[in-house]
Amino acid sequence: MLRLTKGISKRLRKSYVVNAAYGTKSGHAIDPEAKLRTTDNKEIKAKDYFGKKKVLLVGIPGAFTPVCTADHIPGYIRRYDDFKKKGVDSVACVSVNDSFVMKAWGEHIKGIGKVDFLADHDGSFIKSLDQTVDLSQNGLGSRSGRFAALIEDGRVTKVYQESSPGELKKSSADEVLKDLQK
Repeated sequence: MLRLTKGISKRLRKSYVVNAAYGTKSGHAIDPEAKLRTTDNKEIKAKDYFGKKKVLLVGIPGAFTPVCTADHIPGYIRRYDDFKKKGVDSVACVSVNDSFVMKAWGEHIKGIGKVDFLADHDGSFIKSLDQTVDLSQNGLGSRSGRFAALIEDGRVTKVYQESSPGELKKSSADEVLKDLQK
């Protein structure tokens, strides 16, 4: 792991740690046996959620965190219909949190019914995507980096990776939509 110093948000600048091979790559197959939880606290295998459809997966460091709550996921909620017009079957948000937090947050930002909020309670799904970041110095522990990925039939076809969990440039809804319009 490498130790880097970057801004987690505009107000918070601390160290965080990322894996040297950080980031999902195009062509990466989703682990079909990986398990996530829905907002109803039902376990779902990745093969059942990501198989045989086109999913726009958005990874975030945490529910109720400033950038995620104010900008990142609300952008996907606002642009949901535009993504559907581009052939995206589902828009999903994943975070290393429990399903109860993801449900409360999804309700708080009025995203339930558009975005599927998926909980990776132990971080194993995020780890399988090489997206783990250590935000312990900020009180968050092991979390997901900030990214968006287009997944078709269980395979990553496009990745929009931020270099810092506090950044929101490449993985914003507007930037991803621009790329999909090409």
